Amino acid sequence: MKTQTMIINDMTYTISETELLYHVRKFIERISNDISQEYLCLLKNNLPSLKIKHSTIYKILHDGFKLQNYEMNYNVKKNKIKYHSDYIYRIYYSLFLVASTNIGEYGLYQGLSKKQNNDSKWIGRGLTKGYTWCLMERYFYDENKGEFFGKNEKTKKIMSEIESLLGHDVVLNCYMNANMDTFQELLLEYGNSSEVLYFISLMDELYDAESKQDYVKIGKLYNQVSEVLHMFITNSTNKKLQLQK
Repeated sequence: MKTQTMIINDMTYTISETELLYHVRKFIERISNDISQEYLCLLKNNLPSLKIKHSTIYKILHDGFKLQNYEMNYNVKKNKIKYHSDYIYRIYYSLFLVASTNIGEYGLYQGLSKKQNNDSKWIGRGLTKGYTWCLMERYFYDENKGEFFGKNEKTKKIMSEIESLLGHDVVLNCYMNANMDTFQELLLEYGNSSEVLYFISLMDELYDAESKQDYVKIGKLYNQVSEVLHMFITNSTNKKLQLQK
């Protein structure tokens, strides 16, 4: 395949998968225009070395279970996207992960999640995946006529409500700068440490259940996480009332 170089906002990128050029360019242009430049540092760091590879494999092992349809996968350590051409529109999802990933001295950070060493699990995957779908719907719904919004509906709904609680710009800042610690601190204004950690854990379980399409477990977990969210919202309302007195 031909290699193409594009310059957007004085940044130069080389994309070797020519059929992806249109989608990658659209992502960069829209994000650069609609999101503050101070939130794009990780995108600028990761995009120049990003590798994108087409795959014909439909079954892969991902996050401990097998996906029936291999659609799109982003390898954080290799900064590499693998995709199947039938699901090309999901490139926007992977690019949001590229734009919010930071390999730090003490671990991996992505969106609102982190993985502190090779033996540990990702913490906050449910937060990251749910909010990524929120951003997909916000910025790229029209391009794909909404056809990629059938997954992770519950985690997306919860994260939409969290965004309403904390503020759009606040959550976007934490996500795009891979700052889960600050996100946790913000939630501590509405619940204690145990409650916040419980909420994050439930969101991870909910994400796993949605990925496995375990609908019985999805319903149970969604009710549990909704109860914690309701408590956060109630505490927020009470704090506002106290300030008004």
